[in-house]
Amino acid sequence: MQRNAEVLKEILIEDYGLTKEHAQAATITLVGLGATYFARNYFKRNQKHAGQTSSNHYQTASAYDNRVDFERSYGVNFSNRTEANAAWRVYKQSSRSKEELVIGRLDDTAAREKLGFRRLNDSDWTINVNDAWIQGGIDARKKFYLGSNIDFKNLRTDNPKYPTTVFFRELKQLRDAGYKKVGNYMVPPSK
Repeated sequence: MQRNAEVLKEILIEDYGLTKEHAQAATITLVGLGATYFARNYFKRNQKHAGQTSSNHYQTASAYDNRVDFERSYGVNFSNRTEANAAWRVYKQSSRSKEELVIGRLDDTAAREKLGFRRLNDSDWTINVNDAWIQGGIDARKKFYLGSNIDFKNLRTDNPKYPTTVFFRELKQLRDAGYKKVGNYMVPPSK
């Protein structure tokens, strides 16, 4: 817990320009709530809305080995126990996978699965479970194969309620973690 507090404090000072005093106060409150992941995304989102740019140079956590630490960091995102259970299950799958991870549209990832890639395929799927699967790969510094082309038809929908695809969201989550496109892969930032 102390290490998480120090890391969060560093993120708030270095990436978001908070003073040491403000960062300390925010850290005490947020770590007390078990909201390190939420805080990082909250400050990042608000910084962008304020017209500032984020450096995206923070280090991602190493992959969690136990559910307690996982839920401390990500548990605020889940609406019920079933979703939390599914999120932990898929987080472990992606962070511990021996196969290369693939993202993209459903038909494209299903085709890649037949070629030996690991895709998210869970009966308890929700958007939060999807985010946890991506985060597991991020925390383990895995490469993600792009099973679909990055083009308009694969990133946007005709539904005004949900104008972007899940693939778009996955790419954004990876980009926000510092990943870059190299060939047909999204690769983690250099250490």
